[in-house]
Amino acid sequence: MANARHHPYLEYLLIKLPWFEKFPTHFIFFAFFGGIATAVDWSVFYVTHLRLGWHYLQSVTLTFILGTLISFSGNKYLNFQDSSKKIIRQYVIFASLAAVGLLITYGLLTIFIEYLHLHAMVARAISTFIVLFYNYFSQKHITFNKRFTHNPSPLPLP
Repeated sequence: MANARHHPYLEYLLIKLPWFEKFPTHFIFFAFFGGIATAVDWSVFYVTHLRLGWHYLQSVTLTFILGTLISFSGNKYLNFQDSSKKIIRQYVIFASLAAVGLLITYGLLTIFIEYLHLHAMVARAISTFIVLFYNYFSQKHITFNKRFTHNPSPLPLP
């Protein structure tokens, strides 16, 4: 629980749940900030796709941009408490990894909506749950890994 030391109230609430001990603290907070980003994501997706009639891929692209900004901010400063001053470089890495998640989401939505004929919001929920795990592991082990983001890289990133 050392990683949650700056979140005593949330830690207190979560520690009461019997399954909490089995999950890494960073994953719980990643899911928490992801939940906030997802609420914005699904709300905007619902409005743009189901109310305004945008194509589902256009809607999910807009929600990707919003969700990435929210998720990056929460995870950098509050969850992983990352002190790197290379914010632009980290955001480029974060957004690039998230873009892979977006491509996975595109594929899943296409399969679920076009071929399995699921409702768009059901398809969005299933794809969000699947991509959550990819996003967590890639962001934890690459974006917020001090050996990767704090050291000089051969990549031409800002």
